[in-house]
Amino acid sequence: MSETFGVRYIKALAAADHDTLDELYADDVVFYTPFRRGVTGPAFIQAFIAAFHQAHPGLTVTLHDEFADAGGDRVALRFSIRWHNTGPFLGLPPTGAQGWRARSTRSACAPAGSSSSGSATTRSPSPASS
Repeated sequence: MSETFGVRYIKALAAADHDTLDELYADDVVFYTPFRRGVTGPAFIQAFIAAFHQAHPGLTVTLHDEFADAGGDRVALRFSIRWHNTGPFLGLPPTGAQGWRARSTRSACAPAGSSSSGSATTRSPSPASS
């Protein structure tokens, strides 16, 4: 059975799996986060995820809901992250704080190699074995 886009994304986020993130994000992806707005390219998200993992070792990510349009061109995810800050993050010292955060995200999927404008553009989900 193949994994959905959401399952692949959450697993990659939880494991800081840069190869899978490269497969999922188009080269012209544009990110809008509380830390940076309008950043283009997957290198930013990979660096951010690596820094987040370094500052919050052992973090867990849980996928709660995944919705896709009939054509599979758009995906919405609702997930949560549990964390414990034990290392420096974005120039700030560790706080020892623990917590969780529920997130919702939307992605517009585009075939690999295509040029698509818009925020959070990803490559079309490709089936993977469970």
